[in-house]
Amino acid sequence: MSKIQATVRFKIDAGKLHEFQNLVNQCLQTVRQKDKETLQYDIFYDDMASECVIREMYEPVSYTHLTLPTTPYV
Repeated sequence: MSKIQATVRFKIDAGKLHEFQNLVNQCLQTVRQKDKETLQYDIFYDDMASECVIREMYEPVSYTHLTLPTTPYV
């Protein structure tokens, strides 16, 4: 069966890297503790740490249970 993948690219404002990394770490911790059906959750930063890409993969059934935020956090 096919997997559902999501790729999100974030531009990190100057001076906000530490705040952004804290939020990403909180998300990663939540995924590890509460979302046992996540197959992949990868985080990549560019060389300047001005952009971040997060890749997620789920089984189709698992993906339908996600609640996406309606407003950005950063």
